[in-house]
Amino acid sequence: MKGNLVHFAGYKNHIGFYPGNGGIEAFKEEISSYKSAKGSVQFPLNEPIPIDLVAKITMFRVAQNLEKAALKTKKKTS
Repeated sequence: MKGNLVHFAGYKNHIGFYPGNGGIEAFKEEISSYKSAKGSVQFPLNEPIPIDLVAKITMFRVAQNLEKAALKTKKKTS
């Protein structure tokens, strides 16, 4: 999808979800109940993973990547 979208990592007590700073910033309110940092959020293993939220953030990242790729293409043709 024109670059990296998101990454996951498994840990002893949580799953790390890494959509980058843009993905975290855009969904700040929706991830507020989870531990998060600049480009990551932690989903505890003892709770269901919020699949709908993960999907929304991933689709947001797809749109960001496509927009960025379109700008690069536009610059090359200008």
